Amino acid sequence: QFSGIGRLKPGVSAEAAQRELAAIMLEFPSKLSNAYTKEFLKSFNFRIAVVPLRDEVLGPKLSKALWLLFGSVGLVLCIAFANVTNLFLVRMETRRRESAIRTALGADRAQMAFHFLAESMLLALVAGIGGLVIAQVGLRVILRIAPTDIPRLATVSLDGTSVTFALALTVAAGIALGLLPLARTGVDLATLREGARGVTASAAQRAVRGGLVIGQVALALMLLAAGGLMLRSFANLQAVKPGLDPRGVLTFTTILDGAVPSAAELPAILRQFQLRVAGLPGVVQVGASSSLPLQDYGSGCTGVVREGQSIDGVRKGACIATPSALPGFLESLGIRVEPGGRMPVWTDFDDTDKNATVAVITRALANDLWPNEDPIGKGILIGDRHNMRLSYRIIGVIPELRAKGLDQPPTEAVFSADFMSEPVWTVKVASGTAVQLLPSIRKVLHELAPRAPLVNARVMTDVVARSTARTSFVMTLLLIAATTALLLSAVGIYGVISYLVTQRRSEIGVRLALGARAPQVAALVLGQTMRLTIAGVVIGLAGAFAGMRMLRTLLFEVSPTDPLILAGTSAVLLLIAAAASLVPTRRAARIDPVEAMRSS
Repeated sequence: QFSGIGRLKPGVSAEAAQRELAAIMLEFPSKLSNAYTKEFLKSFNFRIAVVPLRDEVLGPKLSKALWLLFGSVGLVLCIAFANVTNLFLVRMETRRRESAIRTALGADRAQMAFHFLAESMLLALVAGIGGLVIAQVGLRVILRIAPTDIPRLATVSLDGTSVTFALALTVAAGIALGLLPLARTGVDLATLREGARGVTASAAQRAVRGGLVIGQVALALMLLAAGGLMLRSFANLQAVKPGLDPRGVLTFTTILDGAVPSAAELPAILRQFQLRVAGLPGVVQVGASSSLPLQDYGSGCTGVVREGQSIDGVRKGACIATPSALPGFLESLGIRVEPGGRMPVWTDFDDTDKNATVAVITRALANDLWPNEDPIGKGILIGDRHNMRLSYRIIGVIPELRAKGLDQPPTEAVFSADFMSEPVWTVKVASGTAVQLLPSIRKVLHELAPRAPLVNARVMTDVVARSTARTSFVMTLLLIAATTALLLSAVGIYGVISYLVTQRRSEIGVRLALGARAPQVAALVLGQTMRLTIAGVVIGLAGAFAGMRMLRTLLFEVSPTDPLILAGTSAVLLLIAAAASLVPTRRAARIDPVEAMRSS
């Protein structure tokens, strides 16, 4: 596997470059016949893949995750706007008499528009500035919990563009809400005659308010379902066993290439370094490999066939990781082999015939090469550009290892007993903090190879945590958005139901005077709340079934339409709606019928 970087000409897409390079690849057998034959290209499914650098750096999932979060913020904004719109509709009803008096005294529509716009814009701007302050504080918190491997995330700030965007939305919302009272035309003389008593909202206005509540619930359900799916996916990831034990393991890389007198002295230096580090206090096991599980694992791969099998036996598209490993590497990570096998030892490295060295393979690869057979003692051939020539004798099988990621299938890999010039070391300690050994380890390295740097030191638990850090980060932000949406919906339901109870106060008083009992009144109010909520839940479920499929690539072992998650989020919303209507319902049940009819 070879990687290269190139800049495309202006106007040339990655797909166009892919087609052009694919055509060039077809000429390999004629121009590079010693390295690439038609049989090689066909058997190994050799191909050239052009990937935008942004996708290569960010990964295949992060871009989708960021768009998902952006959409979640948009849904929360819609819920908040629906909430505020409902409050403004209520406020508009309470000020009908004031509007009628202003109009009757000669105020024209322009003057009324200026009056309402001034009020709404003042409220919107104050709220917008407060929102920016909260955003600044929240951004600092988010950056503290964010994974460090997301490029340029640390540079994110509330710059001029984001502030302008937020203020533009604020102004647009203020204008829309300020113009809302002008939707009513004409002077309502009944309002003046009756002194604003007994005047109720029209059927259209009640329908608008109910529709806004339904929309809030529907959007909240979609966000809550997305958060629930990510939470369950993350729980599934946490339950996956990587096949290794990261506890008490320190890992670091030593770059010996160019730092040792000659390549012939490399084996002796590696062995001496391992022995001296193993003698440090508290060290249980020391090993090294050319690649560390869960950290850019398998960047190089090749084809693998059984000994005696032709190149045509390579599974199409298969590219097996073949890291080198020193004795002690697998043991330091708590990786075991199945009964009947063994780990590499230093005597395996004493054989100068590199065509007969030993290797440990994973069960996933063993099942592919020797289904229902014992692979111990059998041979494999590793492919290079010319032919299948490097031979390894199997001495052990790892039951299961997920070295490429917890969300990936069990890894197919060959750990060969070979030396490497840039070993990734793993040091297992009995107790305490493994990082405390770094000064002593640096001293040992300096004594053996003074020019060799020690880089990328970290504990293995951080490596494992980092492999799920992005999923955890996306899940956290999505749950924050879902919780915010849930709270806004609860506040919206409470506000609308409270106003409806106040508006129907005289009606409830008449019902009580005619013999209705308090539980019947409470059921009336609660029923109105639950009808709106159930309608929102039904619409939200339809939206979830249609929209949650875009989460498929971000989920692990959970369906985007998981019935348990959708049923659970629906039940949560129904309970929240019932709780939000509890206070208005109790208030309605305690209305004094005589006082209610006297004030009507």
